[in-house]
Amino acid sequence: MIIYREGKRELRKPSDSIELMRRANLVYMVEGSDEDAISAFSNMLDRYQITSKRQKLCRLCLLKHRITPFSKHFVSAGGERICFDCAFEEVKREMGAYSLISQASIRQLASILKKTHNLDITLDILHGRVLDRSLSLVDIIENNVEEKRVSIDKINLPNDLKSVIEKEISELLPVQFLAIEAGLLRGENLLVVSETASGKTLIGELAGMSHVLKNKGKMLFSVPLVALATQKYDQFSQRYSSLTSVSLIVGRTRIWTKHERGLKARSDSHADVLVGTYEGLDHLLRVGGCKALGDVGCIVLDEVHLLMDEERGHKVDGFIARLKQCYP
Repeated sequence: MIIYREGKRELRKPSDSIELMRRANLVYMVEGSDEDAISAFSNMLDRYQITSKRQKLCRLCLLKHRITPFSKHFVSAGGERICFDCAFEEVKREMGAYSLISQASIRQLASILKKTHNLDITLDILHGRVLDRSLSLVDIIENNVEEKRVSIDKINLPNDLKSVIEKEISELLPVQFLAIEAGLLRGENLLVVSETASGKTLIGELAGMSHVLKNKGKMLFSVPLVALATQKYDQFSQRYSSLTSVSLIVGRTRIWTKHERGLKARSDSHADVLVGTYEGLDHLLRVGGCKALGDVGCIVLDEVHLLMDEERGHKVDGFIARLKQCYP
C-alpha cells in the first residue's frame, strides 16, 4: 500500500497500513472515486472496527498529495469544485501571463474570487470578457474640486483676438482655465488630456494666435486626418481671416483629382496659421528642412495619442522628433 507522510511517498505492507488507520481518529474516503471500490473498502474498515467517513476533497490538492476537505471557501471551476488556494494559484498564473503581478492587483483579484466563489468569472474579468462594475470597481474618489469659470475679458489676450473669441463664447470652460493657470499664455509646454468636446481645440488656438498676433511666430496646428484638417482649416479661416492668413497643408500620394484641387489652392506654407496633417507637414520638413515652415512660435499636436497606433505611431514619433530639432 502507498502511504504519503508529510508529502513523502512510502510503500507499506497491508498490515502496517491497518495499524496506521487504527491509530487515526478518522479515515476519509474521497467521494467521486469508484463506488464499488469505496463500498468494498468501507466494508473492510467496518470489519476492522475502523471509523471512516466519506468526504469531498479538492482534486487538485490530492494531485499535490494534500488533503483539503470541502468548505464554504470552495470555488466553482469548469464544472467542478476546487479549494480557494488552488483556484487562486491559477489566477496568479494568468496574471503572470499579463505581467500584472503587483500586490494591488493580487488583492483585487483575490477579493473578486472571494465574492464570486467562481474561478471562471474571475478569469473572465481578468481577461476583459466580463465587465461587471460591482466586482471590478476598486475604489470611488469623490470629485470635490471646484470648477472655475472665468470671463474672456479677464484673460490677458491681444485685444483683436479677444474681440473675435467673445463673439462666440463669454467665459472659459474649466479645462481651458486650468491650462491658462498652468502657463499656456506664458509659453509653457502642456499636455492637455480631457474629454471630447471639453474645449481642447480652443486651448491650442489661444496659445497659437497669441504668438501670431504678438509677432512671436506662426501657429502650427497638426491633426491626424485630412477630413479633420479641412474642418479645422474652415473653422480657423472663418474665425481669424480678418486677423491673419490661414493655410491648409495635407499630404497626398497621387496626382491631384478635380475634387482635391481646392485643397491644393489653399496650400501656402508662408501663411501665419498652418493647419495640416502629420504626414503633410512632416513631408515639408523632410523635403525642405527646418526653413520649409518658416518661423514657428507655437505647435499644437491634436490627437497625439495616435503615438500608440501600431501602423502610424512611429511616423508621428518621427514627425515630433523633427519638430523638436527644428524648434527646440
